[in-house]
Amino acid sequence: MLKPIAADDIASGQRDRVSTMTEGSRHARILLAGQSVDDFRRRASRNSGLFAVLDERYEIAGAVEPHLPRLEDYAIKLRYVRPNRDAWRSRAGLSPWTFRRLTEVAEKELRPWDGRYDVILLVQTLFSPGLLSRGRNYLVYTDNIHALTARYFPAWSPLSGRDRAKRIRLERATCRAARYMFAKTDFVRDALIDDYGCEPERVVRVGSGSNIMVHSLDGKRYDGQVALFVGIDFERKGGPVLLRAWRAVRERLPDAELWIVGPKRRPAAAEQPGVRWHGFVSDRKRLAELYGQATAFVLPSLFEPWGGVLMEARGHGLPCIGTDRGGFRESIDDGVNGVLVPAGEAEPLAEALVNLLGDPDRAARMGRHGHREVLTEHTWERVADRMAPYIEQAAAEPTA
Repeated sequence: MLKPIAADDIASGQRDRVSTMTEGSRHARILLAGQSVDDFRRRASRNSGLFAVLDERYEIAGAVEPHLPRLEDYAIKLRYVRPNRDAWRSRAGLSPWTFRRLTEVAEKELRPWDGRYDVILLVQTLFSPGLLSRGRNYLVYTDNIHALTARYFPAWSPLSGRDRAKRIRLERATCRAARYMFAKTDFVRDALIDDYGCEPERVVRVGSGSNIMVHSLDGKRYDGQVALFVGIDFERKGGPVLLRAWRAVRERLPDAELWIVGPKRRPAAAEQPGVRWHGFVSDRKRLAELYGQATAFVLPSLFEPWGGVLMEARGHGLPCIGTDRGGFRESIDDGVNGVLVPAGEAEPLAEALVNLLGDPDRAARMGRHGHREVLTEHTWERVADRMAPYIEQAAAEPTA
């Protein structure tokens, strides 16, 4: 049976390697700022593997995770109320008012830390790391910016034109004031330069790692005809077009199965032959089991600036089917570790699924190639390698 590697194992199991790689590293005290960053040693999150490696290599001095008071958060939600609950929450959470208030809360939480860190690592850009006039040393690690969301998937940015422009101006100022910007993809890096005017030499593509993977593919089979979908936002992730495509897949592969993981609400169209609904899976061991049992991974997203689940899928030896847009074009090498298809089109998606599920040798070849890439190039250690010179340079500068 394939043994999954959790985020903690990635850091602790390769401790000797990290120590050897960083013998010449300059000491730096890093203060994390963002959401879901304050408990990375005990709670898995999207970037917890990175934080563990940085803590081993340097020192994570602490974390700042600003939240609005409950009554104020409720008042903002009332201001942006909309009939659709998801759009309502997005509009309130992405509003310029929320950005400013979170920045003010962050400023209060940062002041006691002044003098106790060398550089701040801001994760995503939902707020600024305090008042920009304070001139704090900070870096930003992000997989998306609001300008891309507004351009490619405005439904994910349900703000009025005026509020959207304000939100983008706040984010632009935050990015331009950073010592360095760490982007997960060239797709985001190019937007930071072209849309936000960041200096190219200060914007670095560093990629991302996977929090769950397997060391070896011994015993992995590719003749099961199981396609796996993992994504909470079913519509943005292309779930409806996948269900349409699946009808054509079943006509040609009557034993094929589609496993859907993530969405908490099941759409009516999911009730069709060969579709198994697993719902939201929070247990990473259970998720690793599903990756291990699947034949191929499919995520036909309409908008995907990064797509971290592709790393998890490839880390379990799955060939990936994704759309030819956004960050997927950097993760999927068409015909080598997976297949790229046009977004929103059921027919080419069905053809790609049939070709992979119906050809175990092809699926195995692509899946094993992608697995080797993840183990060698897409670990959190490699991400830290790319960040290291910029962290050390920023840490050497005087702090506020």
